[in-house]
Amino acid sequence: MSNASPFTQLWKQDAERQTAKSKPASNEDSNLLAGQEKPASLLAKTEEVLASLPAKPASKLAEENKSASRSDAQRLADLKKSRGPRTQIAIRISSDIKREIDEFLLKHGITQQDFFELAASSFISKVLAELESKPASKLALDDRRYDLLFKTDTRIINLFREYNKILNPETKWKAKDDAVASRYNSVDLRVIEIGIIYTQSNYIESGLTEPPQSFKYYVAEIDKFARQGFPSQLLDGMLETGRKNWRVITGREVDLKFLKEPGK
Repeated sequence: MSNASPFTQLWKQDAERQTAKSKPASNEDSNLLAGQEKPASLLAKTEEVLASLPAKPASKLAEENKSASRSDAQRLADLKKSRGPRTQIAIRISSDIKREIDEFLLKHGITQQDFFELAASSFISKVLAELESKPASKLALDDRRYDLLFKTDTRIINLFREYNKILNPETKWKAKDDAVASRYNSVDLRVIEIGIIYTQSNYIESGLTEPPQSFKYYVAEIDKFARQGFPSQLLDGMLETGRKNWRVITGREVDLKFLKEPGK
């Protein structure tokens, strides 16, 4: 007698029926994981652009450096004059980002204190300016923020948020989620949703009580389904069956209207 869960058996039977009807997978269907290289570092790209610029005469370069130094010094002075009492905060960042920051500070001769204050001020100003410049956007405000703040496709972010909050009402999208999920921007959304559904179904049937905290929790199943290279027709059938069984197991409905919203 099979040890597979009822959910797994139903899904397997449905997949077998759909496979019998479907055509062989096309190159497009089987290449779901294409284009997942890690984006090049912003600092590295900047260095390449600077290196490609023609060299300037030493006298002119010295004059510009002197002027730039005065400008930077004045900007820092203005910032220090305008800010109130300092407040200590504790943050943790990845070792890769820390290394890039250290190299940047060393090269440009600014302190870590000034770097974080200038970076935060610049980032806030940029995001607010972008939001105010596109008031008529058809995208929801949260989606516009996600577009500006994160690299991950907003539909992937929303899939995670809508499904995960069923198990963890405190679900929020974080920078660590973005670092993992942005690699899946080129993966078929159906594969990602199937991976999430299957992971949650196993989670519920296994009786686990610790709720999923991040997108990384779903990566193993997403990768497993992506490697199969299922044809489009079979993916449609698997997703329909998966959603139906998920509703039976959870007794809940998930709001997926964002998949059909304008601008998606």
